[in-house]
Amino acid sequence: MAFYSYLVIPTFGSGKNTSSVFANHPIVSGCLNNGCVNYNPSATDLDGDSLSYETQMCTSNTGTVAGYSYPYGGAGGTFSINPITGLLSWCVPQYAGDYNVVIKITEWRKDDDGFYYMVGYVERDTELSIGICTGINETTEKENIISVSPNPVTGNLTLSLNQNSDELFDIDIIDLTGRKIKTFLNNESLSKENKVVLNLETINPGIYFLQFIGSNNTAITKKIIKQ
Repeated sequence: MAFYSYLVIPTFGSGKNTSSVFANHPIVSGCLNNGCVNYNPSATDLDGDSLSYETQMCTSNTGTVAGYSYPYGGAGGTFSINPITGLLSWCVPQYAGDYNVVIKITEWRKDDDGFYYMVGYVERDTELSIGICTGINETTEKENIISVSPNPVTGNLTLSLNQNSDELFDIDIIDLTGRKIKTFLNNESLSKENKVVLNLETINPGIYFLQFIGSNNTAITKKIIKQ
């Protein structure tokens, strides 16, 4: 997913500045004419700056991308983002397809006189896939199916299933830019009795996402910290 960052090094406050860090992978799926698709980038700012959120159309260097369509709530549907919490909601999507929208996260810091100034922002592409669903297990409902430990991890990461299931999983590790770093398992079974151990010793330190795609359409993403 594309990033665009703008940073100001202010003379007030700490005198330093860093970009926001995101805990959630920017891909989310939802069902046509059914419920709400909710997504939050879960941004944090290491400098303690206040954050605000807004959505924008995807553009290129020459302007609007050809054929691009901004997500539309439609009759009986809504598409909005909470400017304070960052929660993006698309309720009762009216049209199937894959959509991209830019979430802009702006950093605000008080100067010595107590006035807020913009000290940077990050623009991040987010993909929303809307399809006809027939019993898909959504991540928001199933995120506790799989446990990972320890986290943070330095070497071996243990995966365990918290309920009985014969589901097969593909497991990939993805970095903060959305790039697939490594595939660990392809169509391997996780069970409540058996644990799977992944060796992460060759992975560079940083924040990553373990993406689980199950044979029963379960889609789960877990954030891990590699030390």
